[in-house]
Order: sequence, then C-alpha cells, then structure tokens
Amino acid sequence: MTTAAATLNPEAFKLRETLIKIFFVFGLGIPALCWVAVLFGATREVFPHDYVAVSGVLLSVYAPLLAFVNNKGEKRSFYDQILQFAWLWFFANAGYQFIWEMPWVLLKEVLMYGNVTEADKWLWPWWAYGVADTRYLMHHDLTLSISVMDGSIAFLEVFAVYLYFKGYRIKAAWLALILGACLSWGQFYFYTGEIYNGFKHIEDGWFGLWMKYGLLNIPWCIYVFVTSLAFMWFLAVSYKKKGVEEYLANSRQLPEFQRSFLQETNMCMTVDDLGNEVPPPANDAKIRRWMAFMLATPFIFLILDIAWWYLRPGA
Repeated sequence: MTTAAATLNPEAFKLRETLIKIFFVFGLGIPALCWVAVLFGATREVFPHDYVAVSGVLLSVYAPLLAFVNNKGEKRSFYDQILQFAWLWFFANAGYQFIWEMPWVLLKEVLMYGNVTEADKWLWPWWAYGVADTRYLMHHDLTLSISVMDGSIAFLEVFAVYLYFKGYRIKAAWLALILGACLSWGQFYFYTGEIYNGFKHIEDGWFGLWMKYGLLNIPWCIYVFVTSLAFMWFLAVSYKKKGVEEYLANSRQLPEFQRSFLQETNMCMTVDDLGNEVPPPANDAKIRRWMAFMLATPFIFLILDIAWWYLRPGA
C-alpha cells in the first residue's frame, strides 16, 4: 500500500514492486512454459518439467512476503506492510482457485477415475502435482469436498479482486476475510489426515514430500492468520476513521450518530490506498446488484455440480 514515505520517495518503492511483479510473472510463466513443453513432447526423463514448474510456482506463493521488505530509505509502518501482504496473498489465491482448483472440480471424474499419467498432456498441470499428492488422482472424499468448496468460490474471489481495483476496499476486505477463513479449515484437515496416515498418499520422493506437498501448501496453513489480522485491522481503521469524522463534523448525539454511522460507514464505502473515502463510481447500484448475484455463485456452482454428478451418463 502507498505510504507517506513512499509518496515522498517514489523510487524507494519501485524495487520492491518490481520484485513482486517478477516473482508473480515467473510463478505463472514457468509452469505455463513447462506445460507447452509437455504438449510438444517433452518427457520427464529428459526434462523434469513438473519439478521446474513447482519451483516456479513457489515464487508466486512466497512473493507476498516481499511486502515486509523495506527498501533503502523507506520507512513503512507494520500496518502498511501486513496489509500489502494480505492483499497480495488474496490476489494470488484468487488466481490459484480460478486457474487450478476450479478446473480440477470440472474435470474431477476423469482425474479421479481416469488413471491419469504423464501421457495425458492436457491434464498435465493436475498430474504434475497429483503424482506427489496422489489423493488428487484417485477418488478421495476429503480431496473432493475441499476442492469442490475451493472451486465454488473462484468466481467470487475474482469478483472481490475487481471490487478492490474499483475502490470498494471495504467490501473486498470483508469478502477476503470470510473467504480466507473458509479456505483455511480444509487445508488443516488435509494436512492432519496425512500426518496420521504416515504420509501414505505422498509419493515422488523427497521432492514430492518437501517441495510439492510441503513448501507449496504450508502457506495455506499459516498465511490465513496473518491476512485475517490485516483485514480486521484495515476494517477497524477504516470504520473508526469514518466514524470519528462523521461525529466531529456533525456534533450529533449518540443515538442519531449511531443511525448515521450505519448508513454511511458500511461495506459499500469506497476508499483509496490511504484509507480516505472517495466518491462511489457512477455504476454503484449496478455493482450492488452484481454483488448480490456473486454472493450466490458458490451455492449455484455447488448445486449444479452435484446435480451433474448424479445425472451424468453412467452415474
């Protein structure tokens, strides 16, 4: 997030911003290039494509940690650092759910029952991870339930990112806080189950255990605590700032101030990077209608997917 120090010295922020972009670009670009190589015939024997891809993805998974790095001459508060970390992780997580988790849900029948191998080139992204965490390539009830839940909120997460860039930071923070809490519980169950089972579903040697299963997934067990704190802190700061301004400007008695606070300080308030309220977009009413629809998309997705699962040919 922009700070007073960074505003006075724009060059100080540029290095960190550049590094974050590089980490995310390589984190998405390397796996994509590996997939292209597989489509053109590259095999694991001559090119360890899944190892290279996972190493690249790790850059994007840990890129948000750069938010805690201050450049030379830059002084940012812990609030600024943790909030930038939270938004970066939420943006990244929205991409993971939309690009990897939701397609897995749509392809779950072939992935769980199709005996997918390296030769199934169009399914390579899921094979590349599933060859280590084999629960993704077999019928496993916990994997199915967690992935369906993760995939069902993909559109809502992308919409929350859109709201952020339209200035609806309050609304985006509420959604990020709720969705982050929803995502975390499944990962804890996922991890605990394997610990009790002695990691019997984790294969692919040391790389499968420590890199694919370990480093690639641990952030989902840890980041949620940091991001939840950051979003609650952001909401508290935003609401308190607006409430104090409202009270001082109008000098109202408490009952009337309470009503005014409910009307003006709400999820629909739009703020800039510094937390200052800004005029809502001209299409504010349209955004509210879309918000109502997007909140229903996880339930619509789940209902349609369950219906298809039982009505599909051969079910």
